[in-house]
Amino acid sequence: MKRDRQTKNAVAGLWWGIMTSLAIALAVSACSAPATSAPTSTAEGPPPTWTATPPATPTIPPTATPAPILTLPALPALPTVAPQPTVPPTPFPDEQAIVDTVVNMRGDEHWAAHRTDGSFTTAGAEEILALVGNIGDLDEVRWVIVGKTDTGYRLRGTSQVLATGFGNAPPHYFPPEPADFDGDGQQEVVVDYFKMQYGWITGSATLYRWDGQALATIWGAPTAVDNTMANRQDVPASYRENYLADWDWVDLTGDGVPEIVLQERVTFHPADESLWEEDDLAALGEEDGERAFRWDGQALRPFAPGGPAGTFAYVDSGELWLWRDRAARPLGARHVETFAWSQDGQRLAWSTQPQPQEAAERPTLSVWDAATGATRAFSLAGVPVAWRWTPDGRLAYRLPEGPAAILDPDTGMQEPLPAGSLGTWSPDGGRLVYERDGGLFIYEPATGQEWALVVAPEGGGQEATWALEPAWSPRGDWVACIVETPDFAALGLITPDASAPAGSTDLLETFDGREAPALQFAWSPDGAQLAALTADPRFEQRPPALDVADVSPAAGDAVGRPEWREMLQLETTTGTLALAWSPAGERVTVAAGDEIWEVTTAGAATLRHRFAVPGLRWTTLAWAPDGSGYLAGLGTAGAGYTGHLYWFPADGSPPVLLAGGYPDEAHWSP
Repeated sequence: MKRDRQTKNAVAGLWWGIMTSLAIALAVSACSAPATSAPTSTAEGPPPTWTATPPATPTIPPTATPAPILTLPALPALPTVAPQPTVPPTPFPDEQAIVDTVVNMRGDEHWAAHRTDGSFTTAGAEEILALVGNIGDLDEVRWVIVGKTDTGYRLRGTSQVLATGFGNAPPHYFPPEPADFDGDGQQEVVVDYFKMQYGWITGSATLYRWDGQALATIWGAPTAVDNTMANRQDVPASYRENYLADWDWVDLTGDGVPEIVLQERVTFHPADESLWEEDDLAALGEEDGERAFRWDGQALRPFAPGGPAGTFAYVDSGELWLWRDRAARPLGARHVETFAWSQDGQRLAWSTQPQPQEAAERPTLSVWDAATGATRAFSLAGVPVAWRWTPDGRLAYRLPEGPAAILDPDTGMQEPLPAGSLGTWSPDGGRLVYERDGGLFIYEPATGQEWALVVAPEGGGQEATWALEPAWSPRGDWVACIVETPDFAALGLITPDASAPAGSTDLLETFDGREAPALQFAWSPDGAQLAALTADPRFEQRPPALDVADVSPAAGDAVGRPEWREMLQLETTTGTLALAWSPAGERVTVAAGDEIWEVTTAGAATLRHRFAVPGLRWTTLAWAPDGSGYLAGLGTAGAGYTGHLYWFPADGSPPVLLAGGYPDEAHWSP
């Protein structure tokens, strides 16, 4: 049937109490300023206080002799968060009055509209579905199901709250349409919504199904968002848009159970124009898309027959989704801040931050096991500032208050991480490099030693230079980093085996004058090449450019000085940047402005796609580990076309739209 509609705990300070006043004395052989730790009270009495005598510190220390890291007190295990069982809906105190209103389509306490007969909770049942208002103390509006019994009718259940405070049926809801797409005799319900107010047109379609307790939403999508007639102050983005979508049932898999195919089109217009003033509103661009949704026994989820066969995870509106077997399913995690796969790809971890209205909830660090499907959540005293997987499958994290710790997700036991920060691990897992005081430091767990790799010059102001975002070469012989000043960013390169720390200003030599305010870089999979994407949005004469350098194995010089060659120069000067190597290392994918390019190491450049979306930002650019293609995620400030996640096959065939809505970052399972 063709459808054409125009219709969007508590562990606060539990183990930090023994840690908050403890500071690590780092006598780094004239590499960093010495520190004095404060005593910490325990049941046995205060521990000894360590001090370090300040030596004369030159700007660049002559040696990099490792300093010992002190052994820190053990930490208690973190408590886990027990999953809460689903609570059955509470019966309504005015249940009989609701039933009478639905059966008779009138009542003194409630109103009812859109009566529809069918079998909604079980095959063959005699039931009535209606929109009912004035329910409860808040005068809620819900879809209500009542069923016939031997003695009359009784309330079966309701949908979620749709609205509150309406004395009569709101005109935005259209009569429901019963459907039975899976042929089990239990009918689903399609409800359309359409509203026009203050120059805005909004519409949506929602599919409901009885889940044993309530009339649950199993699919929904906006079908119309149009602000071309709204006043300029009511348009949130820097453009206007007219978004329309149609959907239909199509059996894409041939199994007899149809999928939903959603076809969308959005036209973008200048924000300073309106159909109230213009007969023919000028268009900035137009985007078309097609998405599919497949029934998985619980809901209709994103599905793409021509999409990637590999496994990845992504966040959409703070909810974590797993893509596997060409379809997505939610992992039940809300308010996700960041997430990452373990090195072996068998576990997925994420941190959460509950909303202010959810005061009873605590931030958590959770781990999902791909083999068992089980999730274990650990309650934290705050949202982690940063966290990382360690090479041995544990989680290192740091809260806003206190030092870093390592958590064993199997036992909940934790221990201090003596390193000053979390940083990134070397390919062999033997060393950790991290930022501190504008420079870079290395920590070696096997020996418990730390030493400076890069030191920032004393002072600040216009002479300040910081080494940031270190990344190991896959060979482990170089560390690349961003060298940032108040005016620009450059790319630095230094060997982790340097006999003495380098000054951060020395690393500017690596980039050979290619400084720019915006910079992205990426190592090739074999560590033999380094790609850098620079842009200066302030000056049109300096458009984004891709440069690639061959990086020889480290030998001799501490600071790398490779020879760069320009591979691509782009016309765009606005938007965000993204950069990714293919797994085989034969090409680099570049996302800049509204364009995606593919550039081979031989220098051949191909424009893969240009989007017509104003003001987009890149959220994801990531190649599949098997090289079959890559994910490209983009976000916008729009109301209808809010964000999309695409799959670009490596063979050059057209991109496949995987998800819409508010998809954010995506990461492949290794």
